[in-house]
Amino acid sequence: MIGLVIEGVRDPASIASAMEAVHAAGKTALALRVGRSAEGQRATAAHTGALAGAAEAQAAFLARVGIVDLPDMDSFIEAGVLCSGGKRPAAGAVAVVGVSGGGGGHGTDIASEVGLHLATLAPETVERLRVLLPDFATPQNPLDVTGAAFGDPNVYRGALDALDADPKVAVTIAAQDAPPGLSPAIAAEYSGIAGAVAAYEGKTLVIAMSNLSAGLHPDVAAAYGDAVRLQGTRATLTAVARCQAASQTVTWHQASKGNAPLDAEPGPISEAAARAIFAGIGLTGPIGEVAATADQAAAIAERIGTRVAMKIASPDIAHKTEAGGVVLGVDGGEAAGVAFERIMASARAYAPDARLDGVLMQEMVAGGVEVLLGLVQHPPFGLGLVVGAGGTLTELMQDAAFDLLPIDAERAEAMIARTRLAKLLAGMRGAPAADRKALVDAIVALSEFGERHSAAIEAIDLNPVAVLQEGKGIRLLDSLILRA
Repeated sequence: MIGLVIEGVRDPASIASAMEAVHAAGKTALALRVGRSAEGQRATAAHTGALAGAAEAQAAFLARVGIVDLPDMDSFIEAGVLCSGGKRPAAGAVAVVGVSGGGGGHGTDIASEVGLHLATLAPETVERLRVLLPDFATPQNPLDVTGAAFGDPNVYRGALDALDADPKVAVTIAAQDAPPGLSPAIAAEYSGIAGAVAAYEGKTLVIAMSNLSAGLHPDVAAAYGDAVRLQGTRATLTAVARCQAASQTVTWHQASKGNAPLDAEPGPISEAAARAIFAGIGLTGPIGEVAATADQAAAIAERIGTRVAMKIASPDIAHKTEAGGVVLGVDGGEAAGVAFERIMASARAYAPDARLDGVLMQEMVAGGVEVLLGLVQHPPFGLGLVVGAGGTLTELMQDAAFDLLPIDAERAEAMIARTRLAKLLAGMRGAPAADRKALVDAIVALSEFGERHSAAIEAIDLNPVAVLQEGKGIRLLDSLILRA
């Protein structure tokens, strides 16, 4: 086992190469990463003299190279104890067994918080436990074997064997609190249970967990023998969850800087130019064109024939809503002419020196799920991609997933699953399912675009992207490109 304390990453390619060797050797690397908060990043920068990569990018990098990322010193230590014994837990659901219903409930609460999944016991396991346990016991997960285990340690051992035989159980956690302050008589009772764990010879990993981080009574600790023994409910369950979830392969590579130019024109990229760029990779927007005068705006609105969205067309104004540069649902040519004058006046007042090309007139796209897609540079890792809930509430919702390029369809699906978008796309409260496949395709296309043009991109913000009804694709409603 290799334990790392990381204040910053300056040479990710070397770490990725080293992790290839770690995985090949069948070993595990753990990290306690300092500087996950804004305040922590400032403190780290003051210490190291450099701030190498934002916290999200660091986390994504560690995940892509298979380093187990632990959130605190306690879970770091327990993961170290676990993995230094060569007992890295297999991926899959866990079973929790103890002698207290309340303790099992507490452990279940923590397991849910740290992302650990409890197994649903197979019917044959339930039946086997029903025969083994007293009539008043409930054979379920978490499993309370009741006080019967104190009188007969074979009850506890039989429960471990039953869980071992269950194909749905990847890891069993034997939980009990036996702190140093126990009386000798009570410690002797717990020692019998510990002896049952020590005698276990099944294939499924059993981890003896002290619910308390204060340690174990020495007699109980001795009774566990060579069993894997961890301390603290949250620290233990976090260590198990993180070790289970960590990849054992390297999926990140140091991409060469893609030197393909974005377009032929220097300087800021207008929204119209950005639309043309993204249309080339399949991210098409609604029907629309730029009006230079109020009369043109009226004519275009009549030609589109439906309600239109009107937005200031300026390469110098990134946040159109704040500039008073957006009017939605405009109906008819006369209303479009009035809205044109209002938008232009607001934009001039907001940014007197900005170049105003006119007003972009677009058909209104009804329905769909609004999504944010984006690319952003995170040295030294390169470009990362963001996907999350879009629209005007993006900053308020704070619901997005981040990963480093490259991103394939499987990784795109996993990113969506980490956000509320998964439920929205599936259709809520009678709404039809949205075109999730089209969104996945768009994420992959944006990733490939980023790799081709990485040297030219500082950031890309596509917000909102409307994901329409299943089979109807997506529509890019607004876009912003910042050159490197």
